[in-house]
Order: sequence, then C-alpha cells, then structure tokens
Amino acid sequence: MVTVHVLAPDEWERLRAARLAALSDAPERFSESVAEASGRDESSWRSTLERSRWLTAQADGEIVGIASVWAADTDDEVDAWIGGWWTAPAWRGRGVARSLLKGIDMVFRDAGWRRQGLGVWCENAEGRAVFARLGFVETEIGR
Repeated sequence: MVTVHVLAPDEWERLRAARLAALSDAPERFSESVAEASGRDESSWRSTLERSRWLTAQADGEIVGIASVWAADTDDEVDAWIGGWWTAPAWRGRGVARSLLKGIDMVFRDAGWRRQGLGVWCENAEGRAVFARLGFVETEIGR
C-alpha cells in the first residue's frame, strides 16, 4: 500500500535522498544535475522545503515517488506548478503517480488553488503519457 506524505523542513534528508535517487535514475528529465544536488548543504535543502511543498509516496517506509508543488507567479495562467515528479523504477505502473496526484489535489484544495500547471520536457514521452492518463491536458504554456 502506498501512502503520501508532505515533507516538513526537518525532513530535508529524506528529500535529499529521494531527489538524488530521481536524478540518478533519470537525469535527462530534470533541470538539476546529480552533482548540483549532491553539492547542496542542509540550509539549501531546508530552503527548498520552505519555498515549495514536496510530497513523498511511501511503501513499507521506503520512498517510492516524489513530486513538488509551488505557487505560480501572478502572471502565470495557473495557480501553482507541479514538478520534480518521479517514481522509482520498480514501482512504475503500480499507482504511485495516481497516489501522488491525490496528495497534490489535497495540497491544492488546502491552499485554495484551482488550476494546476505541470511542466514536462517535450522529449519525455513516457512522462507525458502517464500525465495524460492522469487527466492532464497538453497546452502551449511555456513553449
């Protein structure tokens, strides 16, 4: 069973471990490199958790997926953005993305946000297919 948890700033080490796993697994899908993330100190990770909400999908105490949510700029066409979304390879196709989306929807409701934005590299066909199955619709925002 997968559970979703929003990380607190004191859980920065969990975010660091999950983010490094994501960057190592799929470096082409993120704008931050493993080297950049590895070089960040505790203060930087805590700051990340204060600027945005990071959700983890967990199974048997192990993080099997992550995603982040942050408020959009006032001139954006959405209320908040979703990014950094990743599922551990052994857990793909097992509902982790759907569980994370339920957690993201809860964060949006609690914040009073309505319109979600999600950035995905055009070359990431697998990710785009997953998000389409979750109900996301491609637009020209940011292109």
